[in-house]
Amino acid sequence: MSNRVRLGVALLVDGSSGSEIAGLRRGLGDPSLGTIPSHITLVPPVNVRSAEVPDAMAVLRNAASKVDGPIKLTLGPPRTFMPDNPVVYLEVGGDPSALSDLAELRDAVFVAPLQRKLSWPWVPHVTVMDGGRPEAVEEAARTVGSYVTRVSFERVVLLELGTDRRWAPLGDVMFGRRARVGTGGLAVELTHSRLADPELRAAAELCAAAGVGETAAGEATSLAATRTDLLLPPAFLTARREGTLAGAAAAWVDRRGPSVVVWVPNVSRRQGIGAILLAHLEARLRREGWKFPRLRGLGPAGFYERCGAWTVPDETLSDSRYAARVD
Repeated sequence: MSNRVRLGVALLVDGSSGSEIAGLRRGLGDPSLGTIPSHITLVPPVNVRSAEVPDAMAVLRNAASKVDGPIKLTLGPPRTFMPDNPVVYLEVGGDPSALSDLAELRDAVFVAPLQRKLSWPWVPHVTVMDGGRPEAVEEAARTVGSYVTRVSFERVVLLELGTDRRWAPLGDVMFGRRARVGTGGLAVELTHSRLADPELRAAAELCAAAGVGETAAGEATSLAATRTDLLLPPAFLTARREGTLAGAAAAWVDRRGPSVVVWVPNVSRRQGIGAILLAHLEARLRREGWKFPRLRGLGPAGFYERCGAWTVPDETLSDSRYAARVD
């Protein structure tokens, strides 16, 4: 790994609105469409030492904990930054409370090691065309017309610029107050996300540490990257004790059904952390509408037999029992 990485912080426009806005960008010929997903920038590109990535994630965890739930915003109508900058963007609006949450979130992430000098004042927006002749920019804004969409943001995302000059999510944190659970004399702090925490390095390591076989490790490795065969967004949960990683859990659904894996490092075992992770992960999946007869637990069968309320050892299930209802 290089000594320095280029990072940014944003709210990504996911779901149907993300697809719609990607279509707008494609139609307008936005040259950045293939290099960065549609987003609201909170921290523009900043160079950070590789060793400070965990510190950057700690900033995101702290900031996300200050937002009680999803931030519901309106994107549109189109505007331009002309004559200062040849950019067409969607204006960000919404209820005063949502805009206040957005501003507070931005202030909370714009701190060291993510703080940097700015050339322009921060204006929340979603770029749909970056660059072009002034007349082309004005025409593009007219072409988009009165487009407006409503978007609910549930997480804040740390982006990294890759060697291919593309920006990709490195880590994320779901909005909501941090859960702290007392165990072993010290409280464990739980963080929900859609991506594996960067400190886990790769989901394959999580599986290997849990004693999972090669097949499951391969599934989890591909889960850490972009997969097109997942039927539901994946769910990750990490546990920290005094800032140190104390365990993690993940759940995902593909054509073979729902899978769960829980990992706790040797130094943190026999303290109930695995049971806490599994219970909180199962509760989250229920809230998100997962409706399966059982979840497939990958790893030591005895753990899931003892601690799983919904998750059972993989070996006790056949594929025919994974009839999914995810409505």
